[in-house]
This record gives sequence, C-alpha cells and structure tokens, in this order.
Amino acid sequence: MQYAGNIGFLSAGITYHLAKDWYRLSIMYGSTSIHSHVHTLNTVAFKNTFLIKQFHIGDFVVAPTAGLSINFGSTHNTYRNLPNYFPNDYYFQNKIHFAPFVGAMVYHPLPYKIIKGIDFYTEIGTIDNYLLEGIRTEYVKFYDIWNLALGISIHF
Repeated sequence: MQYAGNIGFLSAGITYHLAKDWYRLSIMYGSTSIHSHVHTLNTVAFKNTFLIKQFHIGDFVVAPTAGLSINFGSTHNTYRNLPNYFPNDYYFQNKIHFAPFVGAMVYHPLPYKIIKGIDFYTEIGTIDNYLLEGIRTEYVKFYDIWNLALGISIHF
C-alpha cells in the first residue's frame, strides 16, 4: 500500500522480487477523486524499484532506493493521442507518464510462516511533464514538482 506518489491518493498492488537483493517490480492501482465521483483519475503503474545498497542493523535491513514508475492514467480528459482541436505540439499527451523517484526502505523479518516480513518506505519523486516544465520554464518552480510517498509492504 502506498499513500500519494503520483499513483493515487491511496494505491495498492503486488510486488515480485525478480532479483531478491536489488530489483523489485510492482504492479499498482491507485485512484484520486479530483472533485467528485464523475472526475476520478484511475492509475495503473508498473513500478521498478532498485535497492542500491543494503545495510544490516540488527534484525533490520535499511536500503536506499531509486526507480522509475510507468503510469497509465484514465479519466474523462486523459489522451494518448490528443484530439484535433488542440494545437499541434503545444500540449503533451497525458495518459502515460514516467515517474522517477529516490527513497529509502526499512525491512524487518517476522517469525511467522505466512508473513515473512514487513517494510516501510518513503520516496521523493516527480513525473516527466513536471520535470520538463520545471527545467524549461520559469512559471513552474523546480521545488514545486516533487511529491512524497509513504508506503508499507507485507512480505509473504
């Protein structure tokens, strides 16, 4: 489960450890109600997380992380190909976004048969359009494009 982080107000998903010590792939679903149930943004994200280095502190494992999420948004006004009434090359498509992030994770093993452990994580990230506009324009300030995500994972 994750709170915020460009996937939704609250998102949930499943994670598979493709390379146990350094790479995790998550498929997550998030939803954000913009103003009402009519304008809800639904997001499916393929989140790639890399554990940069692991530090063992007693029973805990602490790891800095970095990654890239590929987010697919769906609402009444998200477009992969923009409608003809938009000026050419003026707007970005807004259905697919790349969302880089950096963060940290703290894992603790548990002595149960079914639940092997739990981790808590935090991430600071942005999305491609925000990053581009933060770099190339003065209107969008670079410090305004970042978000904070908080999450918890249960390991089975």
